[in-house]
Order: sequence, then structure tokens, then C-alpha cells
Amino acid sequence: MHCRFPPRNNRSRAKSLLHIHNRTQRL
Repeated sequence: MHCRFPPRNNRSRAKSLLHIHNRTQRL
């Protein structure tokens, strides 16, 4: 998994991960 987001943007990263997970679940 690519993790280019800095540890400071942990919340943003979590949101992105959630979005990706939702997309995969939908598929």
C-alpha cells in the first residue's frame, strides 16, 4: 500500500483509506 501521506495527516490518511475500502466493498 502506498503511504505518501505524512504522519501529521493521519486523519486525512484514514479518510482516504476508508474511501478506498468502501470502493472495494462496493465492487
